[in-house]
Amino acid sequence: MNDIKQPVFSQRQIEARLLQPIIAGLCSVYDEEDIIHNIRGTIERIAFEAGRKFKEEQKDNSLLAYAEHWKQLAAGSSLTIEDFNLSATKLTFKITHCEYAAFYKQINAEKLGSTLSCCRDKAFLQGFSNCIEMHRSKTILEGNPGCEFEFIFNDEDTNDLVQK
Repeated sequence: MNDIKQPVFSQRQIEARLLQPIIAGLCSVYDEEDIIHNIRGTIERIAFEAGRKFKEEQKDNSLLAYAEHWKQLAAGSSLTIEDFNLSATKLTFKITHCEYAAFYKQINAEKLGSTLSCCRDKAFLQGFSNCIEMHRSKTILEGNPGCEFEFIFNDEDTNDLVQK
């Protein structure tokens, strides 16, 4: 079966436009928090598997490979990443513009945006490597001017991970 590669931003727009009315309809019967919680769990499982697949494709779960993943995500105009710093044990950067966040705000779906997009970051990373710890102190969807990320190796043998 052929995988049709669609730009991630377009895919998230389709997901949001599909799920927003479905969630609204389900809310007449079920609790909205329960619905979002269940959708979030499904999205996180999908992201975890995507992280595992990425690791297999890269044949590498180093911080360097993970940094390349973020550079690919920023290709085009959907994300603007600034202050991108990579060392053997740490990756930090700021997202100062996010088309995803702008789109979710435009359709009045910030909570759904966090579920469809932001929650994927940690789950993808967990599928990719259990040796990298993620810290995100702020997000645009929470009303901040940017998203601040820090990734740190928490493995004692970082040379093995960085050199792969």
